[in-house]
Amino acid sequence: MKKITLLLLALFSIFYGFSQTTIDFETSTTGADWSWKVFEPDITTVSVAVIANPISGTINTSANVIEIKGGATTEAWGALGIESGHPAGIPSVSPADIAPFTLDQTNTFVKMMVYQKDFTAQVRIKFAGTGNASIGELISLNNTVANEWTELVFDASAYIGLGQDIDQIIILPSFGARTAEHTIYVDNISYGSGDCSDGFKNGDELGIDCGGRCVTVCETPVPSNSATAPTVEEADVLYLYSDAYSNTDNEINFNNSNWMNSSSNFGTSTEIVLEGTTDNIRYITDLNVGFMAMTQTDLSDYKFFHLDIWSDTSTFLIIKLEGAGAALSGNKSFTLVPNQWNTIDIDLDDFGNLSNNRTTVFQLVFDAAAGKDFYFDNLYFYKVSTASVNKNNLLNISLSPSPAKNELKISAENKIETASIYNILGRKVKSFSVNAKTSSLDVSNLNTGIYMLKYTSNSVIGSMKFVKE
Repeated sequence: MKKITLLLLALFSIFYGFSQTTIDFETSTTGADWSWKVFEPDITTVSVAVIANPISGTINTSANVIEIKGGATTEAWGALGIESGHPAGIPSVSPADIAPFTLDQTNTFVKMMVYQKDFTAQVRIKFAGTGNASIGELISLNNTVANEWTELVFDASAYIGLGQDIDQIIILPSFGARTAEHTIYVDNISYGSGDCSDGFKNGDELGIDCGGRCVTVCETPVPSNSATAPTVEEADVLYLYSDAYSNTDNEINFNNSNWMNSSSNFGTSTEIVLEGTTDNIRYITDLNVGFMAMTQTDLSDYKFFHLDIWSDTSTFLIIKLEGAGAALSGNKSFTLVPNQWNTIDIDLDDFGNLSNNRTTVFQLVFDAAAGKDFYFDNLYFYKVSTASVNKNNLLNISLSPSPAKNELKISAENKIETASIYNILGRKVKSFSVNAKTSSLDVSNLNTGIYMLKYTSNSVIGSMKFVKE
């Protein structure tokens, strides 16, 4: 069975003036003629040589590999391995086998094929810099498969920004005490390009490139429908984010367009539009903790905070609101159901110290503590609102006929600005710009069923159900 375990590293993008991405030990390519040095506790019983691949097949059909042998040792650290040559090494090499390079976001994934003959042991890698100094601790992975080519992937991202160029790699394919001689083959050491086709999990893939080699395009999970449309009237709302509300007098602004403060820990924060809708929703990747400063607002007259959340994997989120004063905050944890919109309404009268004083609320915090991806919609504070049916009566809104076949007539005492139709899943299916007291809406292409019409009239939002024949 092919086994792929994730490995990260940065490696040799330039070798003597030409682009190089793989150390494959093939004749006239890279690695075969390098000045490899071998080491272990008992140096007299270790050897290294480039040989013909003795186990060609499965994931490795290369012609050549490098063979490393080491005798038994009782030393617990038992470091059987090899290191590439560099000017300060033994043997010394000028220039180094590896041209100096720097770890950055583009080159921190590296793969290496290993075959451990009749045993399994920990595999480690390490780097040394141009000053002959070690770059951090050894990076290790446990190989659990003997007598089989295994592809490992190491993560060296923790060493980004150390300020020292690297010109040596140290490979320890059998680490630990040995009761007998160990034979190991190593091959095809390479680094990834940072895209979905390089065999690494280095983006929003569902797994290691969708489960191995990324033979198909990776697709980020996206909600299949919109969150349920809010029915709280705009006069009773102060909103942070929602297509349902448009009166800027009722809007609270985030200080940053991507919501997040600089102290936040997240991947990206972008606005997307769900396919087949006009709904804008906020997509935040790799969220650990997000601090979102907003215009300081007196929320004394508002009782609830509402938001809708969707995630394909997360089951947990802490939501916190903070006021500009000592200990003026409230937070609660919520259990989420993956792959569906989760609607949360927080009673601010039972929300920490904000229960009694919410005159200076200035920051919203999301704490996922897991690096998950989330979609957010309909963030707003609201009062106990008047029932929408009463508002319909007040504005003298009417729909006809019901059931409707091709057209739905809407009329009101005041001018109707906009109208939108939602299905029973809360997904917006049609939008209309009306700007009249009476209008006929085309519903001929809707499937038979029950729908919700949401309208704006005289800066008030209302909703009414109708049936499509």
